[in-house]
Amino acid sequence: MAHNIAFDKMYGGMRVSAWHNLGQTWDTPKGAVESLQLIGGDFTIHKTPLSTQIETDFGTMYQPIDDKFALMREPIPDDPNWEYLGVVGSRYEIIQNIDIARYLEPLTEQWGVETVGILGKGSDMFMTLSLGDWDIKGEAIQEYFLAHNASDGLNGLTLGYTPVRVVCQNTLTMGKKQATVKATLAHRKGINDDVEFRMNMMKELQKSQMVGREAFMAMAEAIIKEENIRKILSDLFPMPKEPKRVDFAKEVDTSGASDGFKRLLNQAQSTYESARSNTMTTRKEVEALFYKHNDEFPQTANTAWAVYNAAVEHADFRDSGGKGDQWASALFGIRAAEKAKAFDMAYALVR
Repeated sequence: MAHNIAFDKMYGGMRVSAWHNLGQTWDTPKGAVESLQLIGGDFTIHKTPLSTQIETDFGTMYQPIDDKFALMREPIPDDPNWEYLGVVGSRYEIIQNIDIARYLEPLTEQWGVETVGILGKGSDMFMTLSLGDWDIKGEAIQEYFLAHNASDGLNGLTLGYTPVRVVCQNTLTMGKKQATVKATLAHRKGINDDVEFRMNMMKELQKSQMVGREAFMAMAEAIIKEENIRKILSDLFPMPKEPKRVDFAKEVDTSGASDGFKRLLNQAQSTYESARSNTMTTRKEVEALFYKHNDEFPQTANTAWAVYNAAVEHADFRDSGGKGDQWASALFGIRAAEKAKAFDMAYALVR
């Protein structure tokens, strides 16, 4: 699994280290500020005006670009150079990692920091606080509050609740529509005031947790008829739409078309067939995980909970082929979105 931990070391957490023993661990609970400082994540990100270099007969000229700024990470011990992170406009307001840690600090008096890390060259910071554990019919569930700050000019700050199924460490990210706490804030003017307000709201997190727990418990009671499992999977993983080029090739005579045009049509057909094949493979893999769950946990066999867990396990652990950061995607990327969709669909079966 790709980890993308900055410089293979900017990670810290309770007891168990990250991938391949990267970063550091501690045995006693620590606050948010101290945890971030221990891994060197309290660096500053700057917003600097952008300009373009133009070569003229009279030498090099630098022309400012209106309303465009670069996000630059300052030099740090592991990288003595300024690092470019992204392009933003004049309304973009930076929120520094250390400020997020300060907002989280009061919460750590009750919920200790479980993990903290920096990804890439410093563009992303994540921190999770441990909220304790409970169980669903004998299956252990641990709960965490997640803060993810992206300073890449594309994404904002995400605050959320993420339970983990201990038996296989899959991250059961909740659906966005549910009442458990989840909010995404854009890096616009006034974000620091918004974050402080949101952090005060987090004191209500325990109440919101109960909504998620009740949803999971209801899913564990909702029996699904076995013959309907394929219908559920087809809704969860719909077939790709047929490209216009493929549909066009069916309706017209292309025998007299150029070789280049035929090649484009063949490529479209091949891509479409590959996408269909991948979707069918995904359905079969998730179906196999569903029956595996039934065998291992008969107390929740053939339930909406079993379907949801199968989809989550597939999203968390399928091979990425070395493409992208699998772990980060599982928490706040494409894979997390898959799990949110799976939750919404599984919970819809309960409702």
